[in-house]
Amino acid sequence: MNGSPRTEQLEWEARLAKPIALSAFAVVASLLAAQLAPLLLRSGEAIGVGPAGALLTIDGQPTTFLLVAVLAVLPILLLLPLLLFLYKAAKFRVPELLPAARVLAVLGAILFAATGIGGAVGQISAAKEFAPTPAAADYAALPSEDRLPPRFGEPIPVTPERTAAEQVATETIAAQPSLEIITTVQLAGSLSLGFGVILISLFAMRAGLLSRFMGYIGIALGLFLGLTAVLANTALPTLFDPKIIQMFWAGAIGLILLDRWPNGRGTAWSTGMAEPWPSAAEQRAAFDKRKAAELAAKASPPSRNGGDAAVAGKRKRKKRG
Repeated sequence: MNGSPRTEQLEWEARLAKPIALSAFAVVASLLAAQLAPLLLRSGEAIGVGPAGALLTIDGQPTTFLLVAVLAVLPILLLLPLLLFLYKAAKFRVPELLPAARVLAVLGAILFAATGIGGAVGQISAAKEFAPTPAAADYAALPSEDRLPPRFGEPIPVTPERTAAEQVATETIAAQPSLEIITTVQLAGSLSLGFGVILISLFAMRAGLLSRFMGYIGIALGLFLGLTAVLANTALPTLFDPKIIQMFWAGAIGLILLDRWPNGRGTAWSTGMAEPWPSAAEQRAAFDKRKAAELAAKASPPSRNGGDAAVAGKRKRKKRG
């Protein structure tokens, strides 16, 4: 005989809590790996900065460059199971959550990953076209001080060879039709993913599955995911880099799923109903109440029945003696 829908939902959540928590922790690990991955491209001799230097670097290490691109999108793919789990849990408790949130999250994650890898493939193709050109050969023949800044932040000397190579490299990149399409699709994917994360975080907070703090962190993550793509061609993306927020949010939800969150998690996880996550003051009051009850239980005298039994036992021993 099947149980009630609420019982089935809670059993489903309990069954998947540990795998989804592991997926959340994998997001953290993959983000750390993605941060370190670009160092692989810098492990060899630096060729130069700017479009020409970048394309020659990619041409020299195409496999490594593709690996870096895969590691860059992996955290988003690993985040998707967590988002879908939160969506279903929040939807059960707050039916007003629109199915569009799930569609946006899935579509956004897929587009983000596909365009990230597709963009890397397009740049590898551009690098292969640029490398055999005379401009690339002239650029590579320049002394390092004409290709690399002597010190961080200092300008690179302008030479005719470098100027010509940068122009050819820029034209080669612009001639890749796939890159322009990928840029547009990536923007759509990032915005879609951002809106999906915002909606799921908002309703998970309303359902009591996330605290207000964690809910707002999730909303900020969704906002930053969208802004990063919108501001990709400006100097501001580094200010809205979502990696740190994504790392904290995913890791924290992993702890919540395992019921290892400090002071416990919201009662909505155990009741299957939309119940507000207790505030810090309420959590402290509940903790103090439990502590007082424990101390009272330890300090309470033995019951009269227990005392009478002890006295009766002593009398019997005296009579036997």
